[in-house]
Amino acid sequence: MLECFKGRLRVLSFLFFGGLLSGLIFIGLCSTLPFMLAERKVSPSEIATILMATLPYSWKFVLSPFINNIIIKYADAKFDIIKVLSLLFHAIIIVCFASIGGYSDSGSLIALNLTILAVSVAVAANDIVFSYVKLLLFKKEELGPVVSIINSGFRIGIFLSGAVMLYIAEAKGWRVAFTVISLITLACSVAALILPRTRYSDEHQKQTTSSVKDYLRSLRDFFSRKKVGLFLMTMLSFKFTDSCISTMKPVFLQSIGMSKITFANVTHVIGLFVMIISGLIAGACAQKFSTIKCMRYTFIMQCIPALLFTIVSCVHVELLVLAIVINISTIIFSFSNVVFRTYAAEESSGDVNIFVLIISLSSLYRIISTKLGGMIADVGSWPMMFMMCLVSNIPGLIAYRRILKAHSSQGR
Repeated sequence: MLECFKGRLRVLSFLFFGGLLSGLIFIGLCSTLPFMLAERKVSPSEIATILMATLPYSWKFVLSPFINNIIIKYADAKFDIIKVLSLLFHAIIIVCFASIGGYSDSGSLIALNLTILAVSVAVAANDIVFSYVKLLLFKKEELGPVVSIINSGFRIGIFLSGAVMLYIAEAKGWRVAFTVISLITLACSVAALILPRTRYSDEHQKQTTSSVKDYLRSLRDFFSRKKVGLFLMTMLSFKFTDSCISTMKPVFLQSIGMSKITFANVTHVIGLFVMIISGLIAGACAQKFSTIKCMRYTFIMQCIPALLFTIVSCVHVELLVLAIVINISTIIFSFSNVVFRTYAAEESSGDVNIFVLIISLSSLYRIISTKLGGMIADVGSWPMMFMMCLVSNIPGLIAYRRILKAHSSQGR
C-alpha cells in the first residue's frame, strides 16, 4: 500500500491540501453556512434553494476539457501552468469565501447566491487541476491509498470549516470566522508552489487534447459501455442518504435546540479522527477486496444512520445518544465517500474527463437530493426525510449484483 508514496511526498502534499481545500469549502458552504442561515431564521427549503448556487460542482465535466486544453497548451511554457491555475483559483476562494460572513444578520440573499457561485466555480476548477495530477501520476492499483490520503485532507478541511469555524463564530462572530478560515487556503498555495513540475507525455496529449465534438463523442462512448439505468441507480444510493443527512443535519439539530458549539464538539471534534481512520480503512478495503464489492457493504451500512436519525427525530434523546448517532453516520459516510471516489477513478480508466463527469454527476445528485430533502422536511417532517434516506439505498443494492457480474465477465 505504501509503495505509491515513495519519492512522491511533494505530489502527495499537493493532493492532500487539494482535498483539504475541497473539504474546507464543501462543509463551509453545505454545513456551517446552513447553521448560520438557520440562526438568521431562514427556512430549510430556502436554505436548500440558496445551496443550489453550489451547482458548479456538477458542471465540472463542462469545465474539464477547457481547463485540460489550457494545461496542455502551456505544458512546455516557461511557467508551470498547474501552479498558475492553482494560485488563481486560491485567490478567488480567499476573497469570496471571506465575504460570506457579512450575510449573517442581513444582506441580499441574491448577492449571497452570487458569492457562493463564485466560490463554487473556483473550487470546482481547482478540483479538476489536482484530479489531473492524481490520474496522470498514479496507476490504477495505487488509487485506493491515494484517495485515502486525499480523503484525510478532506476530513481535516471539514474539521477546520466545521468545528474551528463554529468556535470562532461563537467568540468573534460569523464575519471573522469566514475570514480566518478562508486564509487557510494559503497553506494550499504553498503546497502548489513546491509541487514538482508535471511533464505530459505525447500519449497523454493525444488522449486529452480534443475538440468539443471529440469530447462529446468520448462521453457518448462511455455511456454506451455502461448500462445507464444501473449506473444512475448506483449514483442515487451513493449520494442521497449522505447528501440529505450531512447537509440538513445542522438545520435539524439547530431546530431541536443544539447550539453551534455543541454541534462543533459532537460533530467535528469527535468525528475528525474516526473520519480519517474510516477513510483509510475504506482505501485499504478497496485495494484488497475490490471497490465493487465494497459498494454493497456501503449501501447496507448507509441504512443504519438513516434509521437512527429517523428514531431521534421522533423521540427526545439525551446528548450522548445524539453524539453516538452523529458519529456513527460520520464513520459510515467517510467510508462511503472513499469507496465512491475510488470507484469513479477506476471507472474513468485514466481519462480525467470521464472521472470529472462522474464526480460532476454525483454533485448534481447531491444538490438535487439536498433540495428534495429540504422540501420534504419543510412540507412533511424530519422523520419523513430520514425515511426517504433509508429507502434510497435500495436501488444500489438492486444494481450491485448486475454490476458485479458485468465486471467479473470483463475480468476486472
